[in-house]
Amino acid sequence: EAADKYLAQRRAAAVAGRNESAAARESEQSRQTAKNLIVRFLEQFARVAIRVVTPSLGVLAACFALTIAMAGRSLAAMEDQLSNQSPGRIYTTENWEGLVARIRASNDNFENQSILFGSNARDDTPIMVPRDVFAEHMHILGDTGSGKTSRGIVPLITQLMRFEDASVIVLDLKADDQSVFETLRIEAKAIDARLKKDSPDGPGYRFKWFTTVTDCGSFAFNPLTQRMMPKLDPDQRTDILTAALGLQYGSDYGRKYFGDSNFDVLNYAMRENPNVESLAELSRILDGLEYFTLPKKTKDAAGNLQSSIRRLSRFKALNACASQRTPQAVLDNAIELDDLFTTPQALYVALPPTAGISNTAEIARIFLYSLMAAAQVHGHPRKQVYLVVDEFQRIVSKNVELFLQTARSMNIGCILANQSLADLETIGADLIPAVRTNCRVRQIFGAGNYDDILDILGTSGEAMYAIRSWSLVPGMWNPLLRSLSITETRGTRISINDILLATDAPGRNIAYIRRGAGYAQFGGMPFLMDSAFHINGKEYEDRKEEPWPAADERMLVSKLADWRLPTHPPGVILGESPSAPGELIPDSGSATLDDTADQTAEDPIDEIIEGLSFEEEYDQLKAAAQKAKRRRKRPGLH
Repeated sequence: EAADKYLAQRRAAAVAGRNESAAARESEQSRQTAKNLIVRFLEQFARVAIRVVTPSLGVLAACFALTIAMAGRSLAAMEDQLSNQSPGRIYTTENWEGLVARIRASNDNFENQSILFGSNARDDTPIMVPRDVFAEHMHILGDTGSGKTSRGIVPLITQLMRFEDASVIVLDLKADDQSVFETLRIEAKAIDARLKKDSPDGPGYRFKWFTTVTDCGSFAFNPLTQRMMPKLDPDQRTDILTAALGLQYGSDYGRKYFGDSNFDVLNYAMRENPNVESLAELSRILDGLEYFTLPKKTKDAAGNLQSSIRRLSRFKALNACASQRTPQAVLDNAIELDDLFTTPQALYVALPPTAGISNTAEIARIFLYSLMAAAQVHGHPRKQVYLVVDEFQRIVSKNVELFLQTARSMNIGCILANQSLADLETIGADLIPAVRTNCRVRQIFGAGNYDDILDILGTSGEAMYAIRSWSLVPGMWNPLLRSLSITETRGTRISINDILLATDAPGRNIAYIRRGAGYAQFGGMPFLMDSAFHINGKEYEDRKEEPWPAADERMLVSKLADWRLPTHPPGVILGESPSAPGELIPDSGSATLDDTADQTAEDPIDEIIEGLSFEEEYDQLKAAAQKAKRRRKRPGLH
């Protein structure tokens, strides 16, 4: 009974406890409102968002930021590479004259003796190169239309002339317009006016020109009557001519044999006729080659010599002398290369390919070697001479390498321009190593040839580049950045993109300056540079269209009539001295020799062939030559 009573009490207490808990829950639930339910819902949602959504949003934000950063860097790089004449640039065509004048008037000795070469493509700072650097040669490379002449050569020679103490000679083997000629003429005229104002009795600043173009006036230039020629022995004079005419073929057995044959025949003619005054006379001497007391094989191997001299003998301005009945006014004003080392002046030589590619190349080399011979004979002191050769590849020969190696010591600074390095490599000569070694300054306006691009890359030097790599693993529970690595590697200082952009952007070019001096010290490494026209576009076009100046009494004009066949039989020479072994025969129309070597006057050929057709005239000349050959009894007469 007592146990039953105890159990009944425990059951009653448990039921009462459950009832109280239920009542408490019902009371608590009755106190919950809609606001409390919303708060609790938000709290739970926030917990879920923090754990799930936030990592995903972080990944998306990081990707977006990375995209923006990469786009910004790309746009900055594009602007840096492509912006050439952005607003506010200092080095422009409009400012060119003012900048040059400020440099020349500077109190800084480095500045006032420097050339405004261009501006740094990255920050537009001026690049001023001491002009003495250009005395150690410069090479300009660029495709057609890249601006190597208008933005490179012409502004440079303009500044060199304005120093008024050096001579400039331009060998223009393109000469397709008058822009370079007019620039030289205008600058020389302005300098001459300034010098004459300060010293009315002084020589001023002369400007002369030479050309082989038909119907164009030209000052005379006779390589055999240059002031230094009498001071050279026959071997030296022969060496100048054979080198200029490209008749020294090389040192290997076959080439040396033919080169030596050319030398021996020409040397024999020069020794037997020491007073020869022109290539025309020399050509007539060589027409009697069969009477030279030389081995027959030597004479047979010298056929190129005869044809080369014969071609050049037809240019009137190249053969002006007294024996050719050249007017005295022309002789008094003839081009004398020795004067370039005595009195500052300008000389322009127009040798366009339309005047004959082989002829103009030979004439250009005659100027080269005559200039070096004049410098050697002149001795010290010598004025500095800057030699500019446009389309340099047309005069490439084996001996030009020697010229580059010795010109600097002769106070001759060469500024050479051509389109591609491949142009400097021919079968008989490879000038690429000589140009690289001897040119202190290089300027590249355009590299369209694949080998040129490789050359720039190979000579641009090296730099260290940092390469960054990272991996992102977007995910709900993973971190944003999984790995990041930075490695260093070597690469060329200038990339292919830099070269292509420099080729494409107007005025942009790549420059090298070895052994920097003054304010142009770049460690011999290339840099991107901007160049500008020194005159505006309208003035440049006006200069291009200017006509060739009319001839006056100081000049000669080549005519088509000058190219007719010669009116003398081969081997008969016109001159002033009486006939004797080794001397010239006076002109008496058609001259022949009898058994006693005296002249026998016959009817002048000009009278005989008057009115004949070209073919009949040629036949008449041939018959006269054969007749003279049969009657010649003394082989010593040339």
